Order: sequence, then structure tokens, then C-alpha cells
Amino acid sequence: MIKITVIDSVGLDLIDNSYHIYWSDFLKDKESNALSIPTYVEDHSLEIRESYLKFVYEFGNTVIDKKTIISHLGINSSFSLWSYTNAHNEHIKVFW
Repeated sequence: MIKITVIDSVGLDLIDNSYHIYWSDFLKDKESNALSIPTYVEDHSLEIRESYLKFVYEFGNTVIDKKTIISHLGINSSFSLWSYTNAHNEHIKVFW
């Protein structure tokens, strides 16, 4: 069984052999039994961005009852509330 410890700060003295996940601090040295969420996000930002953009695009084009979500949110033929959702707006911020 693997024991995982989620830690909010690097300054803690850890004695156990559990796998450490640092929630809010960057790791200066690579530890074999540790992962820093901020370091991971920084190191993999392009892949995370690409996955997110793909997810938002696919979600908006998901078909329910023979219509996409974008179509379900349509007010008329040229306007959809989809463009006002947080998912779409975050998509635009990330894209540009």
C-alpha cells in the first residue's frame, strides 16, 4: 500500500517514507518521492492548456437530443448563451 501525504508548505520536517505532494510550494530540488503541484503545472503548462482547450471544445459540441450544447443554449440562429459561460470565456482567455 502506498501512503500519500499532501503538504501545504515545504518547511515541514517529514520523517515518514510516504509519497509527498506539495500543494502550494515549488520544490527546489527533485525528490524521488515527491511532487509539487505548482512545479508540475509550470513544467507541463502547454500540455495542460491543450487538454483544457480540447475539453472545452468537445464539451460545447457534445450532442444531447440531436443538438450540441451550443445549440441548446442558442437564443436565435446567430447567438448562443454558450459564449457567456465561464467555460467558453476561460477558453477565450487561455487561447488569446
